[in-house]
Amino acid sequence: MGWLQRAGRYELIDDSKDGEELLPLSHGNGAAAHAAAAVKKNDDMSEGGFGFFKVSNYREEKLPYFVKMSLHLLTCFFVIVNVIASTKYVSFKLWLYYKELPQTVTSPWLFVLLACELVYWFCSILSAIDTVIPPSRRPKSVLLNIDDPSNCPTVDFLFPCSKEPPEIPLEAVRAGLAMDYPADRFRILVLDDGGQDELKAAVEALQSESGYGKQLRYLRRTKLPGVPHHFKCGNLNYGLEHSESEYIVIVDADMILHPTFLRRSLPYLVKSPNVAFTQIPQSFYNIPPGDPLSDSGLFFYEKMLVRRDAIDTANCVGTGAVFRRKHLDSIGGFQSHSITEDTNTSFILLSKGYTSVYIHEVLQIGLVPWTFEGFLKQRIRWANGAIHQIATWPVILFGPLTRFNWVQKVLIFWHTAFYFMSITNVLLLAVLYAALALALNLTVGSLDENRQLMSYLAIALLAQRLAWILLWADMTQSIQTRNREDSFFWWMTPYFFRMMIKTFFEWNTTFIFRSTGNIDRAVLEAKKEQTSGGRFKHVKAHMIYVVVVTATLIYRIHDAIKYKECRSVLIVLGLTLFHITLCAHMLVPIIFLAFPTSHFKSEDRKKLLSYDAYGVPKYSPATAAKPTWVSSMLIYEFLFYANLVFWFAVWYFARDLETTHQALLSVCKPETLPR
Repeated sequence: MGWLQRAGRYELIDDSKDGEELLPLSHGNGAAAHAAAAVKKNDDMSEGGFGFFKVSNYREEKLPYFVKMSLHLLTCFFVIVNVIASTKYVSFKLWLYYKELPQTVTSPWLFVLLACELVYWFCSILSAIDTVIPPSRRPKSVLLNIDDPSNCPTVDFLFPCSKEPPEIPLEAVRAGLAMDYPADRFRILVLDDGGQDELKAAVEALQSESGYGKQLRYLRRTKLPGVPHHFKCGNLNYGLEHSESEYIVIVDADMILHPTFLRRSLPYLVKSPNVAFTQIPQSFYNIPPGDPLSDSGLFFYEKMLVRRDAIDTANCVGTGAVFRRKHLDSIGGFQSHSITEDTNTSFILLSKGYTSVYIHEVLQIGLVPWTFEGFLKQRIRWANGAIHQIATWPVILFGPLTRFNWVQKVLIFWHTAFYFMSITNVLLLAVLYAALALALNLTVGSLDENRQLMSYLAIALLAQRLAWILLWADMTQSIQTRNREDSFFWWMTPYFFRMMIKTFFEWNTTFIFRSTGNIDRAVLEAKKEQTSGGRFKHVKAHMIYVVVVTATLIYRIHDAIKYKECRSVLIVLGLTLFHITLCAHMLVPIIFLAFPTSHFKSEDRKKLLSYDAYGVPKYSPATAAKPTWVSSMLIYEFLFYANLVFWFAVWYFARDLETTHQALLSVCKPETLPR
């Protein structure tokens, strides 16, 4: 249980010094900026404390963590209840189907439904293991002291570019050059895989500016026809060939680093030789109001990586990562087994017994795709990469030399297994729609047996929903981000499903890479005159589902009210709310495309940033890239609690046979009651 002990650690980088506040973006000498922004140390009494106890320390660190842990423990309670109740549900259902096998085989769709439920049950266990890990107690590090050159290791920044508009990587480079770090201890390598002469000229012009000649270098590799070049991974490895520094930073071409990035990240690496890399969250400055596509990834960055950091399994996300060069060299550089070289490389490093550090501070901001098509290509590329990482499992999960414990192995497996749920989602929606449209029988056995079965299901779903509420309670804009995550799971299902089928039938041809900037540029240039019909081509499945289900619901509700036949009434009551909720989720991408004027446009990008006198973008980490709230979220919140109330009613009426019988009498004709 060593992983559990590590999860509760309180690891201070240097408890002999107070931390320093984050610096604003600056231009010029890093040491001077550091001296000007140094925070004067206060004694215990000035903080309102008494020697060993500081009020501010309690208020700012211990009290928030106490609240966080209280929420976590309560969440764990409901997660465990969900696992127990769902286990009882599937085991009782298996027994019931076996007992009533002659009746069950007459309804073959029941076996499809059972298979879906078994998959969800298995996935709920994997998710539960991920959820119950306590959040990391890693506090903010102190800023690295750069007054002493011996404290400042050499660093090379790798900026891989691939046909983005040159002004975007140029701004990222300017921000990198403004790093609060000795100028002779770091360099920036612009790795141009798009072969843009305009970018080359811009970098060379920047090189000529005072003080930047030795810090900045433009590189363009030669890609021979027929020779695999491994896209971004190959570009990064080409950068490694031209670097001799102790540490390597990878930064996406659109990401703007805060000047304190190195001084916040390096202490973890310098102090702990076993740390292979540090990672900061991604933040974005062009997220549309309401974050309709869940671009911000807040759950991943504020919850998942914080928990995984507690057991040394926080992975690299492709930008804002600092790697120890020695450890990278030990595995042959960035790994090309998967198109998502970031997670692949980090998982292989971690399997060797090295550790990682997740620094939960906003120290970079960048761009999400401007177009819906760009968004889809990005997310499908990530999913493709996760599937291709199956090829590494024989080594990192089951190999004799792997250093992963069983919890870490579960998390690596779940990283890929999540996408397989899209197949289950499609089968479930097909069966439940057929049940609604054709009034298919979904029950076998006696009324008392089904009452008991529904009681288990209701408890499992109630516990799952309550755990979901608590899991998001302390997050940024918890109501909006929670509902966006729910919607994303369902409306992305058709795309992930199609990707899964294509991946396994055309494994080699799916291994392609296009950068976000490259995708957006091509889409924007090719579709300036896009018609309304073309705009919705990516959501045809969603539109068909909404229209067909709505029509079916109207027909079935009318039929149930008219005839009051009990089986029909029960099917309509049980499925209507589910399909209405799913329709609301499926509307998300349709509405996103229907109202493009509510989104930020690429031509307005510079208006979303502030710049200093030298043209360097600046932002405050405390307020950067927070998605704005939209009132339409209240509709999804209403549906969320409507489902909660519905399953509470199911549990209440399923407590005993007499209560169930009286409830059915209120909506059914007595002669149609099941026996």
